[in-house]
Amino acid sequence: ETRIREGLLTLEGELTRSALTVEGLGMVRGTGQMASLNAEAGGVVAPGDQANPFGRLRVNGDARLAPGSYLWVRTSADAQQHSRLEVKGAAQIDGGQVIVKADTGSWSLRRRGLNILTADGGVTGTFEGVTSDLGFLTPSLSYHDRSVQLQLVRNDVAIASAGTTANGRAVGAALDAMTAQNLTGDLTLEDAILDGSFDGVAAALPSLTGDIHPVLIGTTSLSAKQFRDTLVERGHDLPGAANSLSTEPGQGPTLWATSLMGSGTFNGND
Repeated sequence: ETRIREGLLTLEGELTRSALTVEGLGMVRGTGQMASLNAEAGGVVAPGDQANPFGRLRVNGDARLAPGSYLWVRTSADAQQHSRLEVKGAAQIDGGQVIVKADTGSWSLRRRGLNILTADGGVTGTFEGVTSDLGFLTPSLSYHDRSVQLQLVRNDVAIASAGTTANGRAVGAALDAMTAQNLTGDLTLEDAILDGSFDGVAAALPSLTGDIHPVLIGTTSLSAKQFRDTLVERGHDLPGAANSLSTEPGQGPTLWATSLMGSGTFNGND
């Protein structure tokens, strides 16, 4: 028997002559295969690895997930790829939690029915619940004879609630209206917003408010003024000008420089 009580076992090859139990502070991950799987309380089963985060972890025999265990699932940005647990025998689910980690990016909100667990010998029982890092979509599970599927549906968290300024909240409210009614017919923006984490959307809203545009104008104007003033000051110092500090003509090149120091604060709202 292989028993993981603490630490991580990454299974890439075959462990087909040993029953595997993960419990306590242990985790098993990878894209290999094992004879059987028993996930006790605290044990984490995470199909895939760093090289292939959307890989399959296979069980040649039966699998059991006990109360307090965890199945960690990861999806790609377009939801075309996702990790999953494949069981050739029967899968007995006596509880445990499913944790969904979604890659950042614009992926289709409307993709449904991701098979996160399949069992040729049938699926019995249910998980205690499912959580994800998506701020505006609530994950749910559906159970079938030989599979467990993941769905994501819009929750009641308003995009406007992610705004940290009045402008951000105003843009968030407009996005709430757009995503609810699909006013444009183009789902690109909706997918990008709703498929993000709450913190990620909060960080993105300022880029949609337009605050940056007056700041750029002010900065460009200030830079132009500094350049103009420097040329005017240099013109006052040309040979023949009043109070000229330049050397007499014919004595070689003249070097000149101007030091600048500036500080300021730009802020925009409402």
